[in-house]
Amino acid sequence: MYVGCPIGYFGDMRTVEHDPSKGLNAAVAATLNAERVAAGLTFEGLADLVGTISARTLMRQLSTVERHIDVADLSDLARVFRLSSSDVIRMAEERMGRKPTTRRSRNVS
Repeated sequence: MYVGCPIGYFGDMRTVEHDPSKGLNAAVAATLNAERVAAGLTFEGLADLVGTISARTLMRQLSTVERHIDVADLSDLARVFRLSSSDVIRMAEERMGRKPTTRRSRNVS
């Protein structure tokens, strides 16, 4: 069973971007890469902390943005930076100049 979902598939389905170097995936990559740099981590150091993603894959996801970031990888990366996946997506949406999406509470009678 495949548990990963490319980041580009979150949010408004009308704006899904299939090119990993564009759209929400690119903004998530830039956000996570900025967190990596701020923490003073190399790709190798981050790979060691994550434990499930190689340094080469991290470079392709976060730096050269050649690959989509799937949900499992997002969760693992966010955890290293003591963030939730939704925190990272919210930060990425802000980076894109989008108003972050929020859940509306439903009145249940």
